[in-house]
Amino acid sequence: MMEVTQIEGRLLFLLGFPFLYLRSITFKYYCKVGFLFFLVGFACFWTIILCVYKGRNMDNARIFNKLLVLIKYFFGIKFKIQGLENLPVEDCYVMVANHQGYLDYIALSEFLPPRCVPLAKKEFQFVGLLGLTSWLCGFFFIDREEKSRAINTMLHIQKTMVAKRFRVLIFPEGTRNHNSSMLPFKHGAFHLAVQAQVPVVPVVISSYHHFCSTIQKTFTKGECTIQILPKVETQGLKADDVPELTKLVRDTMLKVFYQISDEVKQ
Repeated sequence: MMEVTQIEGRLLFLLGFPFLYLRSITFKYYCKVGFLFFLVGFACFWTIILCVYKGRNMDNARIFNKLLVLIKYFFGIKFKIQGLENLPVEDCYVMVANHQGYLDYIALSEFLPPRCVPLAKKEFQFVGLLGLTSWLCGFFFIDREEKSRAINTMLHIQKTMVAKRFRVLIFPEGTRNHNSSMLPFKHGAFHLAVQAQVPVVPVVISSYHHFCSTIQKTFTKGECTIQILPKVETQGLKADDVPELTKLVRDTMLKVFYQISDEVKQ
């Protein structure tokens, strides 16, 4: 009797799965998100296999990024890159981008230059395969709870980025923003740029909430525009100039965000 019940349960699941997938937007959303995480894990697995012998190395990120870019084909997502001429090839700089959700880094992987790695919260390095991959790719991890450790991390980046010729990607909002706007920017990225006397390169990702929304639980095919803005020089600026620099960059990015988001929706 128990075996029959188990068989019936499996049959109900197999028959019910496609029904729920076709009829429930929420169920379809979670299925797609789960599949997305599976593909990210798959990309992590192969990055580890191909790069583990080299140890922690920023150059490993190029392989990881190339694998992540392939994910868009599974979901019918198109990323339109604009302003590539504004991306410095050899310079060191701090790249800042708005942060909407888990598609952000996949979108940025389309064009991230060599030796450009993100600044992530410390908990990120303990997330299974993704944590190990991030460590192998040279991601920087910051402890937001311990201010002294966070400052030490930023000082280390500041002192080494020019000497070792790398770039840093930072999401200055500090957390994902699920609304069609931008949260206030934290000053850390801009302090880093000013102290290291390197440019800030703003990157704006258009809203993709019309096809992928955590709030509305939708995940369909769609198009997203990524606009690389001209670099903002910090030569000669001091710590007192950081608030004004932060406001200038955010205001510029927000204006472009609304513009390209409206264009994508039309």
